[in-house]
Amino acid sequence: MYEYLKGIITKITAKYIVLEANGIGYILHVANPYAYSGRVNQETQIYVHQVVREDAHLLYGFRSERGRIDPLINRMKNLFIILFIFSILSAIAQKKKTYFDKATTVEVTSGSDSIQAMLDDYERIQLPPLSVFLESVYDHPSIKIYEAKKDEANAEMKVTKREWLDYFRV
Repeated sequence: MYEYLKGIITKITAKYIVLEANGIGYILHVANPYAYSGRVNQETQIYVHQVVREDAHLLYGFRSERGRIDPLINRMKNLFIILFIFSILSAIAQKKKTYFDKATTVEVTSGSDSIQAMLDDYERIQLPPLSVFLESVYDHPSIKIYEAKKDEANAEMKVTKREWLDYFRV
């Protein structure tokens, strides 16, 4: 982890600036690179935050130490809000709705006259509510697999939440 880098700004692009310190050019991702255009070829101190990922090591630059901390806290607040909303929505989605409304059934006897009479009077036929058809869907193996994966993801999300809360706990 680095506190700050002090060096000369040698390059400004749309996404980052290059700060040369002790002969090494550091790519610093900043919110508005063109705000540093007045400091090109001048020695500048930029506070940094290092992000180490599996595929990249990134440095984010900030004008002040306070600027370095606030955006990260705001991102974490947004992440917690999104996780909270997601957990509420997943809890709502887990509740199965069971409606056992009585549906009008049509009895058909064997014989072409009764079938023809039913077909002629199709406007009177009432189908059972959709929930009756959907009850059989909940028993389908693919739905059970999906629910198991969802439960696993929820458990993993709880662990991640707990880790983040432990990280911020003083």
